[in-house]
Amino acid sequence: MTEKSLNEYLKDIDKDDIIIADSSIGVKYRDNTKFYKFPVIESSKEAVGSNISASMVALGVISGIIKEIDKENIKKSIIKRVPKGTEKLNITALKKELVF
Repeated sequence: MTEKSLNEYLKDIDKDDIIIADSSIGVKYRDNTKFYKFPVIESSKEAVGSNISASMVALGVISGIIKEIDKENIKKSIIKRVPKGTEKLNITALKKELVF
C-alpha cells in the first residue's frame, strides 16, 4: 500500500490484471490495466479507529470488484485466522468496503 511498492511491481502487471491502490498515494499506471483507487487507509480509520485493519478493507474492495468471490467464505476465513478477540474489528473493516 505504498507508492514505492506499487511502482516497483507495476512493470510486472499484465493487461488483464487488476490493480487496487489506496487513493492517498501517487500512482503511475498504464492505461491498459484495470485500475481502481480507494481510500483504504482512511476507510480503515473510519471503521475501526486506526489503519490496523487496512488489509481487511482492501479485501472488501477486492471482493466487491471480483463478483465471483463468496463474501460469506471470506468472513468465515477471517474469523478462523485473525487473532482471538479481533474478529469483530476485522469483520467491521471488511464490511466497510463490501458495498460494491
